[in-house]
Amino acid sequence: MARSIRTVVSIAAFAVGLGLICLVLASCAHEGRRFYSSEPSIVPTVNVTSQDDLNRLAGFGVVTPAYLPEGTNSQPQYTYIPDLKEAELYFPRMPGKPMAMDIYESLDQSHTHCPPCPELVSTYEKKTVLGREVLLSRSPSEEFRSRIVAYFWLRDVFVTLVIRHENVAIALPSPAELEVEILRIAESMIGRPT
Repeated sequence: MARSIRTVVSIAAFAVGLGLICLVLASCAHEGRRFYSSEPSIVPTVNVTSQDDLNRLAGFGVVTPAYLPEGTNSQPQYTYIPDLKEAELYFPRMPGKPMAMDIYESLDQSHTHCPPCPELVSTYEKKTVLGREVLLSRSPSEEFRSRIVAYFWLRDVFVTLVIRHENVAIALPSPAELEVEILRIAESMIGRPT
C-alpha cells in the first residue's frame, strides 16, 4: 500500500513539474523574442539567405536602414518567426567593435502592437523623426545588453530597433550618443520610399 502511494505521489509530482515547465515555455513563447541572437529562440524560426525570401515569408517588404552605426556589419542575418509573424534582421558587430543591432518588423494593419502599450506610452521618451513619432526606451542599467530600443510605425508595419552591447571589453558610446545613433537609423528607414 505504501509503495503504491509513493508511486501515485511520484507520478503526481512529475505531472505537476511537467505542467509548470509547459506553463513557463508557453509564457515565454508568447513573448517569443530572443534576448541575444546567439541564444536559441523559444519559438521556431526560419533562417533565410536573402531579403527577397524574408519579404516573401513576411508578406510585406521588409525595410532595411540606409544608415548603420560604425562597426556594424552591413550584411544582416535574416530570420522569420512564423508564430509571431515577424521578420528579424540582425546586424552583427565587426571584430573589435562593441555594438550590434536587431530590427524586428511585423505587419499590424490595426496598429494594436504592444509594446508600446497604451498604458505605458508615458514611460517612453517621444521623439519626432521626419514627421513620425518614435518612442525610445533605455536600459535601466549597464547590466542589460540591450541598451536602447526605438519603436515606430512604417505604414502598417511595426518596427522595433535595438542597439545591443556585445563586446563588453569595449565601452559603448554614451547614452546621448546611442540616442543619436538609433534616431539616425530610424530616420534612414522612415525616409526610404515604400
